[in-house]
Amino acid sequence: MYNAGLLFLGKRIYAVDYDPDKTHKNKCGIGRPYFGKKIGPGTHVHTPSQDGTGYAEPMDDFGALERLFHYFVTSARIDVPGGLAKTPPLQLQLLP
Repeated sequence: MYNAGLLFLGKRIYAVDYDPDKTHKNKCGIGRPYFGKKIGPGTHVHTPSQDGTGYAEPMDDFGALERLFHYFVTSARIDVPGGLAKTPPLQLQLLP
């Protein structure tokens, strides 16, 4: 699983998630197309709703973290000089 998101006061206001294994149900977003529906597995975008945070809609998979990151920063209008930094090899060794 990987994701990129913006938080405000601990609440996700915009995020793009990729989870190949899990689903979750939209508990907010009354009146929106995916309210009350299961989302996932796969890629989805979270946006705020009048009745809470966490509303998600499915989107096409990016196939790689780098492409998801590029989509996220572009759509959120965030400038990241140099782009996504490569993970140091030592840090990857800490993963199970």
